[in-house]
Amino acid sequence: MTRNTITACVAFSIAGLLAPALFGCGAGQGRTDAVAAPAPIDDDLLALAPASPDLVLWADMAALRRSALWDSLKVLTEDTGGERAHRFAGVDPWQETDQILITATHDRKDELSFLMLIRGRFDAPRLLDSYVRANTGARIELKGRAGVRTPEYTAVAVTGRTFAIGPEPLVSEVLSLAGGTGSSLRGSAAFKDLALDGGVIGRLRFRRGLAAPDLSRYRGQTGGIALERISGVDASLRADSTVHLSIDVTTENKLDASGLVREIDRLKRKLKRNALVVFIGVDWLVDRFSAVAEGGAVHVTFTLDASDLAEVRRLAERIRKVREIAGEDNADGGLDLDLLPGPLKGAEPGSSP
Repeated sequence: MTRNTITACVAFSIAGLLAPALFGCGAGQGRTDAVAAPAPIDDDLLALAPASPDLVLWADMAALRRSALWDSLKVLTEDTGGERAHRFAGVDPWQETDQILITATHDRKDELSFLMLIRGRFDAPRLLDSYVRANTGARIELKGRAGVRTPEYTAVAVTGRTFAIGPEPLVSEVLSLAGGTGSSLRGSAAFKDLALDGGVIGRLRFRRGLAAPDLSRYRGQTGGIALERISGVDASLRADSTVHLSIDVTTENKLDASGLVREIDRLKRKLKRNALVVFIGVDWLVDRFSAVAEGGAVHVTFTLDASDLAEVRRLAERIRKVREIAGEDNADGGLDLDLLPGPLKGAEPGSSP
């Protein structure tokens, strides 16, 4: 997929092609010994994802909305003008998305394919119809399911509340898994134990497959960090009254691990001196990261306590105000930088910049 394809998929999925469950448990019809109905096929998104990705990202959006982190960031997601609701059949996907599962797979041509599974509480036919009317997609039916096909990707309602979005061959595999055939991530040795429980609201796992991608080309986008040294990543995000991100990185040997830590520390120093980072007032967030090497592994943590989250909330408010200024400024979209607030960390509530 191209960068435009990835952007389109993300915009398409987050923006609202989600749906509520239109199916239910069958009644026992008077029998007193009725066997409990099986769980809906989309209760476990991992069981609907094909088994051969290099990377899996899984997020519990419903749990995120119950966390202090969401309290700090929700001002950035508010649909104050009703724009998203207007575009997507009267619903706001930020509030009604429950889970998102994203997989990325490199093929032997070193091309990247993304698949997204999104479960929420939406009316799928209504949203699909709204999307087709507003965009260039065409209505399709794939293995008996209604969907949309665009030049970039295919989106199909797997159930009444879950969509699959991505290249049509991968979406077709998802529909096969929904019908009980095929190999899913639940049967994959590398990913079958992934779970969102015990306070974990987000998981990421990367394993370099047989079609090992050339990660060195991404150095310019990662501050010079040598991603090609990395053979595996496991990350989990916990968010309740505090936030804790834990990332375990597997490298080839001790030298690679030590070198990776040095690169992370160098990137932190570079970020703290970055004019834009300082100007926005987020340089203090860099200090919340730490990286330690142990053998051939690197352990990275990022932690925000209650006072940090209060600062994040104030920062989010300022970003929202800047957006308003940017939208209301000159007709050509220009922005008077004199109107922007100064650094945030350490400022007293209500003080002038």
